[in-house]
Amino acid sequence: MFRIAVIGSGPGGFYTAQSLLKGMNNVKVDIFDKLPVPFGLVRYGIAPDHQDAKNVQNSFSESFEASGGRAAFYGNVNIDIHSSEQLKELKTAYDKVILATGLPHARAIGIPGEDDFIVPAKRFVEYYNGYPGATPPCDLTSPKRVVIIGNGNVSLDCARVLLCSDQFKETDISESSHRHLLSSSVKHVDIVGRRGIVNTSFTIKEFRDLTKLLEGDINVVDGQLNHPEEMKKYYSRKARLLQLICDQKGGEDSRLTLRYLRKPIEATKEGLVVSVQRVVSEEKGIVEDTGRTELLPADQILSSTGYYAHNRPKADPETGKIDGDDQLIAAGWLKFGPKGTVLASYADSKLVSSSIISDLQQSEPSDRLGADHPAIQKLVSDSVSWDQWKKIKSHEERVGAEKGKVIEKVTSIEEMLRIARAA
Repeated sequence: MFRIAVIGSGPGGFYTAQSLLKGMNNVKVDIFDKLPVPFGLVRYGIAPDHQDAKNVQNSFSESFEASGGRAAFYGNVNIDIHSSEQLKELKTAYDKVILATGLPHARAIGIPGEDDFIVPAKRFVEYYNGYPGATPPCDLTSPKRVVIIGNGNVSLDCARVLLCSDQFKETDISESSHRHLLSSSVKHVDIVGRRGIVNTSFTIKEFRDLTKLLEGDINVVDGQLNHPEEMKKYYSRKARLLQLICDQKGGEDSRLTLRYLRKPIEATKEGLVVSVQRVVSEEKGIVEDTGRTELLPADQILSSTGYYAHNRPKADPETGKIDGDDQLIAAGWLKFGPKGTVLASYADSKLVSSSIISDLQQSEPSDRLGADHPAIQKLVSDSVSWDQWKKIKSHEERVGAEKGKVIEKVTSIEEMLRIARAA
């Protein structure tokens, strides 16, 4: 039996494990996570009102349950992927070690006033999604205008939560954050992008959902297409999205404004100072500075400009092998960066798992011990098993049902461990 370790149980890790279990009958996969609960970005990154996207958890669980004992979960195990000693121990115990720990840090913008006046949207997302230990990242009871830097899906999620929190009652939003949001005084959100409309990063599904919730109360500033028909052909995959953006007829009093061609240059207590850009090449999405600046009034500024990991390993873009090491492999965002939806991890997992399967089929199963290796036994001595995770899941479902919600997440690691270990 080949032994595989997967570090990280988010979409990158679970999709890869799923593919390996389906692709070979003689592999055993051990999945590790620093939290007592699985699913990572699916559980704590996807917005609470997108339960359809979170249903991938069911697929992961079904694969796990159907593995016939060839899959194991070890939660509450903190593995340092930069520790040469821990990696050596893992490589001694396993034929392949897959690192799928994601990108845990919010990317800074690098402008004056950022530390004092800008809150990473990542902290807000963790707060409303009930990430263990997350606290209110800012005051929401007094601000009336919020500016969000970046125009990807996370920015739309944050805008939706801020402006439409009354629509989230039956979701898995954390109860404490929902109470806080219902008392919010936010009346207007600006979403700021430094380039033009063709460089929009959010998807049509996210934007269409928001237009419905806001009943079209969306204003667009400098979002015109100079050559609309040509651009819709050139950006064919974005054609419907570009048209939907152009169709918005809101005005200055709209609850949401999409502002294009605005490059952040300074954050102040009055708001965000931006440099106005102009389009140089619509086809190539190139812009240049006009020399004009504007102040976008804001009581609170959030930034959503991507994620990164310290000392991110250099991985092969196809196989995920790190620095040519056949045994050490990256998957998910750690491999290909913070791009796309959860399905991007699915496509990537196929590349990674195909390479692993090809390697293993050319060799005989080793005598590696996997989780039975003494070093790994020590590592997992305080871990949470799959069956124990199911106790936490049942608790969350039961409490959620009592409150008329999908689930009510446990937001304390101590409480998770108490529930998991209860007789």
